[in-house]
Amino acid sequence: MVSENALLDDNGDGMGTPADWFRGVRTQKKAKGKSSADGKLSRLVFPVIPPAEKDIPAPLRKKRLAAEAKIETLRSLKKTLEAEIYYRDLEKLFLELAATNDEIETAQQE
Repeated sequence: MVSENALLDDNGDGMGTPADWFRGVRTQKKAKGKSSADGKLSRLVFPVIPPAEKDIPAPLRKKRLAAEAKIETLRSLKKTLEAEIYYRDLEKLFLELAATNDEIETAQQE
């Protein structure tokens, strides 16, 4: 028996989003009506650095988070953009993220 049903509420609507709506950090279900699922803000604010991230220099960690945030922003705009523009911009952002990941890998080998 579950003694607690945790909800994430970071958009201020008071509704909350249950954990089973998520696969990783992305929601897999849609909220009803005009509500939106929570998690967009809270996934960007992580008060403790995970152990696997501790060896990454802070500037590179911030650079990677910025690239990931740009990708999420673009994904949220997908329905408003022409497919060609969306995929062109997404490719640029993925290349930016890949370059940052290469920098991180190089820094960790030093």
